[in-house]
Amino acid sequence: MKWRAIERKNHPATFGYTIADDADNGRFSLSELAIIDAEIKKEDPNHVTHLTLTGWDGSRRAAAKDYIAVSDFCSY
Repeated sequence: MKWRAIERKNHPATFGYTIADDADNGRFSLSELAIIDAEIKKEDPNHVTHLTLTGWDGSRRAAAKDYIAVSDFCSY
């Protein structure tokens, strides 16, 4: 991801970076996602970072606030 930020930060079509798809599926811990986010922001602080989460069911909603704290925004 860091290299994508380096390569694309000056491209006029870059809105931001999705740092993980289905971030709450257990592949990455919150601390690992925070490290990835920090590396991208270090290379390109002018664009947003984004995480997608797997679903909108009640079992996942309670943890959503933890993921929102990692990146600029999250979506389902």
